[in-house]
Amino acid sequence: RVAVEFLQDLGVDSGGKKKYAFKCHRVNDTVYPVNCLTFHPRNNITFATGGCDGTVVTWDGWHKKKLATLPKFQTSIAALAFNH
Repeated sequence: RVAVEFLQDLGVDSGGKKKYAFKCHRVNDTVYPVNCLTFHPRNNITFATGGCDGTVVTWDGWHKKKLATLPKFQTSIAALAFNH
């Protein structure tokens, strides 16, 4: 899982949203670890996760939605970066 918490103590406006967790990198009943996470450099709402299942998933953190899953790679994902 990837958990998101708004840091109100640091002055970050949560817009009334509460913390939540994304259930990601699962295949049926098998849960795979999330190895890496990166945020889009221009919009800090979109992020991507890479897991031991060999997939990269992009997420809309504000609306709590999965955007896309890239085709599976042959090995686990160890690092990610957005191309600007």
